Order: sequence, then structure tokens, then C-alpha cells
Amino acid sequence: SSTGSTSCSSCEAGFYSSSGASTCTQCTAGQYSALSASSSCTSCALGKYSEIQSSGCTSCPIGQYASSEGSTTCTNCTAGKYTALTTTSVCTDCPGGKYSPNDGSSFCSSCVAGTYSKAGNSSCTTCPDGKTSASESSDCDGSCEAGTYISGTSCVSCPAGQYSDTGDESCTDCPAGYYAPTDGTAVVCTISPAGYYAPTTGLTSVSTCPSGTYSGSGATECTDCFSGYYSSAGSSSCDSSCPAGTYSGSGSSTCVDCSAGYYSAAAASSCSVCAAGYYS
Repeated sequence: SSTGSTSCSSCEAGFYSSSGASTCTQCTAGQYSALSASSSCTSCALGKYSEIQSSGCTSCPIGQYASSEGSTTCTNCTAGKYTALTTTSVCTDCPGGKYSPNDGSSFCSSCVAGTYSKAGNSSCTTCPDGKTSASESSDCDGSCEAGTYISGTSCVSCPAGQYSDTGDESCTDCPAGYYAPTDGTAVVCTISPAGYYAPTTGLTSVSTCPSGTYSGSGATECTDCFSGYYSSAGSSSCDSSCPAGTYSGSGSSTCVDCSAGYYSAAAASSCSVCAAGYYS
């Protein structure tokens, strides 16, 4: 830098000089020299940048990248892309079912149920009517689970008295002999238990068989007890027979005593008159 020198001085880090130089030159932006007495500057690697007169390069922060050597700045990832790492030279597309709405994103957000997105999208799209999706879906080919049906773009529980299987677009009335007491019944309805009956479709409850009748499971109506037998309400059979000395007609809930002068064996449908020479 002056004439008559007895020695040469070293350039500081961030500067360099060529042979025979009288001054040091600062490294330009995008380059650096880490050591003193450098004869040249080195370009910053991918994913890094520097300002002028730098002794080192700075890593790009998350959400930004530097795609070429010697970068002077980092660039924000565009909407629909992200990077969660520092020192990145390229951003990554958000996968299908996710999105990033803003530039400089370090993560992607999930699409909610009823919406979808393709890879690299900056927003989610609402499924058309009659279609649905689970969360984080890349299309709208999702099916409603059993016990629900599609309404617009949402899955809604079937009302009591109806049921659905996976993927059904509507609910179906429970058949006669079955019922569904609560919303959201899946695949099949509950069978009517013995002693009860469900006479029509779409029922939310069952009816009790009256005394003098009975039913098995899944019944749509109750059956009268045979003559000579009886039952109480809600019976699954008419196993109780009238004892000797009583009788009952079809569909009876109790047995009736034979009148004076009449008699009967067990399980009788009527009493017989005593023959001449006998009495009761």
C-alpha cells in the first residue's frame, strides 16, 4: 500500500489479493475467504449465501433455499412447497392431502375431511356434492363408514330406525322383525327378541306380545297360544298347560275352572260333562 516497504502485510479474512497487489480486495457477495492471506475467494455452497466482505457463508433458514453456488440471498419457497431443513438448495412439494398457503413455508398443513389437494397445491379444494374424503386426502373417492351416509360432502349418522353399510349413499329402513333404537346403526339392525315383535319397517323400538300369545326372535307378529295352554305378556312360548280341572281356549292368558258337574284332564281346551252315576 506504500513504497519502500520492508515486508508485506496479510489480507484479512473476507479479503484477498493477487500477486504484486498494493491493496486487498473485498470478497463479493456470494463468496468468502475464511483465512487471512487469501489469494482468492470461494463461492458459497448450495443452500448458503453471503454478503460482501464475508469470512464465511450463512445457511439458508427453514422455508428458504439457495439453488446455485455463490448465492447472495436465499429465496422463499413458493406456496405449495416447503422445506423444514436449513442449508437447503431446493424446496419440496407438499404431498397430496396437504398444502402450504404462503411463501416461505417450513411445513404443510393437512386438508380436512371433505376436501382434497394434489401434490404442490397451495390450498385444499372442497369435494363436489355426493363425494367425500378423509382428512389428508388427495382425491374425493372416500366412503362414508357403516352407520352413516353422504350428505353434501359430509358423512351423517343414519337416524334411528335405519342402517347403512360402508360406502352407502343413503340409509335403509330396518326390515320388519328388526329395529334400530339409536342413530348411526351399522350394517344390520337389531333383531326383535323372543316375546316381542316388530310389525313394520323403520322401527326404533319393539312391541311386547300380549298375554295369551308368544313369539320367537325376529317376529313380525305374535302367535296365539294353543287351546289348553296360556302365557303371560312377553312370553317366548306357551309352555304352561292348564292343570286338570281347568281349561282354556286359543289365545288365553289364564285357565278357567270347570263348572260343577264337569271335569277335565290337564291341557284341556274344554270341560266334559260327568256321566250318569258320577258327579263333580
